[in-house]
Amino acid sequence: MRDATVADTPLADEIMRRLTGSFEAAADPAQAVSMRAYMRDQFPFLGIRGPLQKTLAREVVAGLARPAEADLCSVAVRCWALPAREYQYFACGLLRRHAKVCSADVLGTARRDGRSLADALEAAGLMTRSEAESAVADPIAPGDTAAVRSVLDRLQEHRC
Repeated sequence: MRDATVADTPLADEIMRRLTGSFEAAADPAQAVSMRAYMRDQFPFLGIRGPLQKTLAREVVAGLARPAEADLCSVAVRCWALPAREYQYFACGLLRRHAKVCSADVLGTARRDGRSLADALEAAGLMTRSEAESAVADPIAPGDTAAVRSVLDRLQEHRC
């Protein structure tokens, strides 16, 4: 389910078109089985290993304009709605790379089935409830990009 409060943007549409095409073409069903087993069957995977994910992610955004916050929010929400874990890794990496254009509001945009980001992080097994709440609940002043980046870094530590 997509968050209706986050509008799609032309740049987000292009990123998602490139991303889904690239990731689907690189999917390795045999590797996906072992990745899913390694994560105790908690998440579906496409079977794309980390180094290849990073290469594909660079190719997806190559030649595109720098995303604004609205673009980042749209991509994050859309990636979070996709079942394969690699899309969520892409979204978190994109948010971290462009943290300078993110306000504190961006942390509330990643929703899954209408739940808050903290709920989604806990449900996905990335963090305990207290870790997730701590990561997203710290008060962040408008324009405090260092604080936003800090939260995104904490999420990355948990392989979001």
